Amino acid sequence: MFEPNNQLIESNVGVLLHYMYAEDYGWSVEVYQGPDLVTQHECEWEPRLNVVNKLDVEAADRVLGSALCSFDTARLRLLLDPEDLDQVAELEPAKAFAEAVGLTHFEWLSFEYIYGDIERGQALPEGVIAVLKRDA
Repeated sequence: MFEPNNQLIESNVGVLLHYMYAEDYGWSVEVYQGPDLVTQHECEWEPRLNVVNKLDVEAADRVLGSALCSFDTARLRLLLDPEDLDQVAELEPAKAFAEAVGLTHFEWLSFEYIYGDIERGQALPEGVIAVLKRDA
């Protein structure tokens, strides 16, 4: 989906979680210990539902502190490998994962939409700060 920042990953000395959620496209997560990728998960639903990489739950729990143990096995299977788009809409797997691991600011924002709002003089969503490039 989106490319991670390799310089940041190579410099990482702790636990790093790269979380990406695009409401109209899919979600993904990569878990790093130091610069090493421990596990990853990617689920896309555009153009069709497809789990590209499936999270190794045991590896994630070793690094993240058993955050995913709060789900029973059947629910976790549905969150990580939904059967159809109706399940994605009902279970909101990206949100459930983010909440389980303790992420606090994970709501979906679109640069293109926000930039368009700025261009039209509309107010930004609460908590969003626009940093615009200064003219040289």
